[in-house]
Amino acid sequence: MTISSAVLKNLLYGLKISSAFAKADKNPGIRQLYEIFELGEKKSAHIITPKWMKIEAKPGQTVERDDFRDELGIDGKEKLVFIVFVASIKNSEGKKEWQRIGTITLDASVVSTSCDHRLHFHHPKYRSDF
Repeated sequence: MTISSAVLKNLLYGLKISSAFAKADKNPGIRQLYEIFELGEKKSAHIITPKWMKIEAKPGQTVERDDFRDELGIDGKEKLVFIVFVASIKNSEGKKEWQRIGTITLDASVVSTSCDHRLHFHHPKYRSDF
């Protein structure tokens, strides 16, 4: 087996990209929640941020359309409800101790040229000062 210059070039390119991502994000498997919990608070406020967050569909709620976005606005009566949970500790069995903190209710559908064509997920820098 021989290594062509194209294979070597692609390998080096991949290593360079991997290095750049490692410098940009020290912990890529975790998206911290501090930006959400700091909203509306003073810079000097002591913020306690949960370690994990999950969002689940309301029990019994089903999606009957091929595309879940079609669930909203069919006749103005449909709503999608999601329950928001957070946790910061695990119990003795290693399971997260979830606490319900609220709901998200979607009752209208909006098409956005910007979002639908240039969707962007903001990833804040990892912080270890909590």
